[in-house]
Amino acid sequence: MSQSKSGPSSGFDDDVDDPAHAFTIKEIVWTRELADAEAARLNGLNADKNCRYWATTTRLLSRG
Repeated sequence: MSQSKSGPSSGFDDDVDDPAHAFTIKEIVWTRELADAEAARLNGLNADKNCRYWATTTRLLSRG
């Protein structure tokens, strides 16, 4: 795994020339309902900015 030139907390991949074509995971929550509500809240809060939030689903696997 390569490390970002701008540091691990930059939020953007160095492979992307334009940060507008990148994405960052903002938060992980335990339910889809919470994710949808947070995405809606952030989209309302940032309606005048050039950013968009959405929820997606993944799986969390135990280490066993």
